Amino acid sequence: MSALAMDASLIRNTGGVIGTVQRWHTPMPRSHLQQQQANATIGFVQATAGNNVLVPVNFSGLPVPPTGMGAVTLFITYDYNKLTFIDAQNNTYGANVNLDASTHIISIAWASGSATDINHKFLDLRFTYNGGGGGAEQL
Repeated sequence: MSALAMDASLIRNTGGVIGTVQRWHTPMPRSHLQQQQANATIGFVQATAGNNVLVPVNFSGLPVPPTGMGAVTLFITYDYNKLTFIDAQNNTYGANVNLDASTHIISIAWASGSATDINHKFLDLRFTYNGGGGGAEQL
């Protein structure tokens, strides 16, 4: 199993890849490590002031069973003047999702005792869009 840790940012008018991690796997002795690309992304959403939005967090390029993933840790920042974090939705894997109110950093932590394929939508982050742009705005 593998563990993944990364820092990520959700920035207004920016979507797509929020971070890239490099994962090392060891099919041979440690002196012959091979590198594999893995990605975490936050989806594009559009919102009008006062509306709640679901922002998907996705993974791709991660190892699949029998090696699979055993843990993930993400730290996500966002523009708290324009977004109010509410909670996580569609949290299939039961990840712990917490907001540090003083830093406005969302932490996501998940671990499993067995190798798991998480190459798809991991969960949705639910925000209220407070406005700050003109009309509907892409977040």
